[in-house]
Amino acid sequence: MSSDHQFYRGRITRRVDFAPDLWSIRIDPGGEFKFRPGQYATLGVQSTDRRSERAYSIVSSPHENEVEFFIELVPGGELTPQLHELQSGNEILMRKVAKGRFLRETSEPQKNHLLVSTVTGVAPYVSYIRSLMNDERDGRFRSGNRLFLLNGASRSWEFGYHEELANIAATHFLAQSFTPDSYQTVGLARCC
Repeated sequence: MSSDHQFYRGRITRRVDFAPDLWSIRIDPGGEFKFRPGQYATLGVQSTDRRSERAYSIVSSPHENEVEFFIELVPGGELTPQLHELQSGNEILMRKVAKGRFLRETSEPQKNHLLVSTVTGVAPYVSYIRSLMNDERDGRFRSGNRLFLLNGASRSWEFGYHEELANIAATHFLAQSFTPDSYQTVGLARCC
């Protein structure tokens, strides 16, 4: 078992439920937490006899004060049923170091990036897009780079970030929005 000095005792500041089995949480980690878009954080819950922890892709941009996650309940899972019970104000463990190398590379000659995901797999892409929007505001956006996001799901309510992504696609000068079909089983947005 990992020692406690490797964890922040964070606090959930906001919870948004998209469906009975799908939600997002924002966490104040309670200390400095550095990460790059596309990385993940390890969240955990301590019970009286054991600590359960799993890795979750980060939704937020490094420029945000809190860290956001998009989570789907796994019935019978070790951790998600415990996370599902947590509400705003509850404590949650979060490892102090982000990990992962699922990073967007813009120094390569390729300027177009096709991003494909289903349901919670959109998390790192939302982080990329939020970060690019911040870079653009600060005048650090590398011109010519474009992201094409294809996010699929079985049910319309599984598009947890559809509204945010559609708004970015509609307002960003390099963006063009493609609306989901009438059943809303596939969402496609070209942005950033």
